[in-house]
Amino acid sequence: MSFVNPNNFEGMSLNRRNNNVRLNQRNVRRARDLERILINLATIMSLEQQSSQQPASQQTIENLKEVEISKEDYEENKETGEINPPNCAICVDSIEDQAVKLKCTHLYHKECIVQWIQIHHI
Repeated sequence: MSFVNPNNFEGMSLNRRNNNVRLNQRNVRRARDLERILINLATIMSLEQQSSQQPASQQTIENLKEVEISKEDYEENKETGEINPPNCAICVDSIEDQAVKLKCTHLYHKECIVQWIQIHHI
């Protein structure tokens, strides 16, 4: 990850500096999103190797319990101070109200985890 070097801004207008800082912040957010996706993929691949590759039974799918998203599930963006809802470990989209929480403590949209376990056993 690269940091902004103030010496690189000599002769630039304040507006251009602000644009470069915003671009750098976007790149940092994108890098974090990419890192989260890669970690999730690594977790999924690890689980996949441990599993029997048999689809989950209908009973397993029916036993998935949805939980309400609580304040503890929200994450604070350390740079902006914004409080963001948790992300689904499969599609990485925000989870606003309810999610399936597995033993690994990851949160999933029910549709996402059901599609996943219909292919791979958990």
